[in-house]
Amino acid sequence: MAMPESKVSPVARLVVFLFCLSLLGTFVAGLCWYIPQVTVLNEVRAPDKESGTGSCPDACRYEYNLCKTDCLDFGRTCGSACAAAYVLCTGVC
Repeated sequence: MAMPESKVSPVARLVVFLFCLSLLGTFVAGLCWYIPQVTVLNEVRAPDKESGTGSCPDACRYEYNLCKTDCLDFGRTCGSACAAAYVLCTGVC
């Protein structure tokens, strides 16, 4: 018994494969962007008011500058996450 020939052309299969590959790439790229954003926001804590580092807003500003420096050192674009963390920090003060 002979195998039936596929009626789908090789070009159509290639297009479907490339489409699926692009969806997978989009998903992986989204994860690579989302995970660092979440970790930066989860690391945000309001500084202790009695920590001896000055006023609470000054400590928040210091943490914000550290966050921006870390983002630039690792080549990430998480400035918006640092800004959001700064707003959260100053809101707790």
